[in-house]
Amino acid sequence: MKCFVFALLMLSVSVFAAEVVVMDVPAKGTSRSDDVSARFLIDQVAGTGAAELSVTREHEICHHDPESGRDCTTWSSSVLNEKAPIEGLTVVDKKVSVGNVDCGTMGVSRILKVPTFFMSGNCTLSADRVTVAGEKRIIVKLITKE
Repeated sequence: MKCFVFALLMLSVSVFAAEVVVMDVPAKGTSRSDDVSARFLIDQVAGTGAAELSVTREHEICHHDPESGRDCTTWSSSVLNEKAPIEGLTVVDKKVSVGNVDCGTMGVSRILKVPTFFMSGNCTLSADRVTVAGEKRIIVKLITKE
């Protein structure tokens, strides 16, 4: 009986996750050491949202300084920057949702007073490098928890 109650409890609190491919782009000109990231772009006026993929590369130039030893200068450059709309993402009364999943709310940051997307943790974007039929690609997925 205890086993049955425990199993029933575990099934009632389980989380269902869904993945949707938002963007699939060729990874031309990128390398494994590049930083790949994805973020949400929310348009409050239109009530829609998009995903932005950015790939950046860090550069470093070092030279020997007799007084302080090694002196390095680092900077980043953008290798790839793409945007794609997220189908089904809506903004209604500052609530951001995908279908019936609540992704978060729109608000204003405390210090800079700029529009900010406060995420609830139910929606995330993942950017992954994959090789399909010998071709390097970057895939951005929207992962929702119900």
